[in-house]
Amino acid sequence: MKILSIFAIGCLLMVSAQRLRADVCEDIGHLGDRWHKLANYIDEHSDDGKLRKSEIRKVARDTKELMPPTKALGEVLVKEFKGKDEQRVRAWGKQILGAIEELGGLTDDDDWDEDVKIIDRLVEVIDKVAAECDK
Repeated sequence: MKILSIFAIGCLLMVSAQRLRADVCEDIGHLGDRWHKLANYIDEHSDDGKLRKSEIRKVARDTKELMPPTKALGEVLVKEFKGKDEQRVRAWGKQILGAIEELGGLTDDDDWDEDVKIIDRLVEVIDKVAAECDK
């Protein structure tokens, strides 16, 4: 009976861990989707690389909300994946952090089409992380 109880508890923990992992993978996918929506918004509202002040405020608000979880994702990938076989994942983390830094270096007067290019690269990397996570 004791072995059966231990087995049952172990199965419950495994299911919980799988569900947690699925939630994390889904969250990563949603993060990429939100960045993609932001890039589309900029692209749709940009007039020759320029946005109106109200549009800039919306983009700034959305970006401010997306930056912390995106930076956290990049940092986790860089710090936690240290093995030789995990170089690719670590490189994705560095790319995420690089894109975040590059976005932070742009000003409201810069060409907003540049933001879209950076965000598109960022989304591409986040999508790769989400796909790897789902495996």
